Formats: sequence, structure tokens, C-alpha cells
Amino acid sequence: MSERPTTYGIARRLRMFFLANADEYLTADDVAIKLGCTRQQAVRAIDTLRAEGLVETLHIVRPLGLGVKKP
Repeated sequence: MSERPTTYGIARRLRMFFLANADEYLTADDVAIKLGCTRQQAVRAIDTLRAEGLVETLHIVRPLGLGVKKP
């Protein structure tokens, strides 16, 4: 039997995480680290919750030392 978590199990754990931490914003990499899975499994779990209408996903762009002045 595989020791790797299933997408269903990861989605359930992610759902529970957000029930306890409703103000959190996570990247797919954050989800993978917090839930001990691969990034691909995290993305599938996020997609599952998005299809159920339980989470929304956003793409965020911010500069990383490209000469942009900070206020």
C-alpha cells in the first residue's frame, strides 16, 4: 500500500486547515509543505476545493528587487 497521501485526503486536510485558519493565504508550494505532499498533489487538491466552491485562487505578481522603489 502506498504511503503517499491521495488527492481526496489532501483536499480534506486542506478544507480542515481553512476551517481553522480562514484568514490564511497559501501558495501551492505552501500547501505542499504544510500537508506533506507534492506540489502536483497540492494543485489537484486546490482544484478539487475550487470546483466545490470552497476556495478561490488568485495570481499575484510582485517585484523582487527589479529596481522598483519601495514606498
